[in-house]
Amino acid sequence: MPGRNEVDQLHRIYKLCGSPYAEYWKKIRLPSNLKHANQMAKPQFKRKVREDYQYFSPEALSLDE
Repeated sequence: MPGRNEVDQLHRIYKLCGSPYAEYWKKIRLPSNLKHANQMAKPQFKRKVREDYQYFSPEALSLDE
């Protein structure tokens, strides 16, 4: 799931894996090569790996935990 740029990449990850919690954003210091990520609004997505990959085996989905 490659993104068009760093912001799009983060958006795709958040949309699938869920957004980091607000406390996480308070603690994190992003590397300078991700300078545009700081400008990105921090959307609140719920984790939906299991819904998107519901046809995977239970063993494969357990790797997600």
